Amino acid sequence: MQNANASRQQVMDFRRGVDLLLARDLVDSARIAFVGHSYNAHTGGILSGVEKRIGTFVLMAGVFADEAYIFDSTRMEVAQFRKKIGDKALRDFFEQYAFDDPIHFISHSAPAAVFLQFGNEDEGIPEKMARGYFERFAEPKKIAFYKAGHALNRKAREERIEWLAERLKLSPIDHEAVERIPGLEQQEKEKD
Repeated sequence: MQNANASRQQVMDFRRGVDLLLARDLVDSARIAFVGHSYNAHTGGILSGVEKRIGTFVLMAGVFADEAYIFDSTRMEVAQFRKKIGDKALRDFFEQYAFDDPIHFISHSAPAAVFLQFGNEDEGIPEKMARGYFERFAEPKKIAFYKAGHALNRKAREERIEWLAERLKLSPIDHEAVERIPGLEQQEKEKD
């Protein structure tokens, strides 16, 4: 329940953020994007269905069908969680908090363009599951898989930057400058 309410609040906060951006004369309303990883990708899935002022979404390593994930997952920790809570309590929860399951929103993502990124080595989100999510999003959409775990990798970052630059009509990206951003090198070492 806490996560569901936090997710709902996060969607409202992002929508308020768009209000603030659009209140500024310097912001081009046609060039607003949302980038989210894992839990924030989950939130972005919901946002894609309700916030039509965001034209571009990059959603990385997210679960976009919570109820199906809990009941269909073969991961031991998910099965243990399911057993601990009980099927009826979980079904009741998903009925009461349906507003927190992106599956009810992602088919309404148009006209926004959505780029989904997943790692082939992410145990929590197998490729078949990721492709199922992709099918549920509206067009335009794109999906990519990387030789990486949940945190993804440099190639994913490069493709994400290129896609955003193209969608938002930004100047060409200086990849050497991106690589000089403090902390990126350390993050890459921690992911490997």
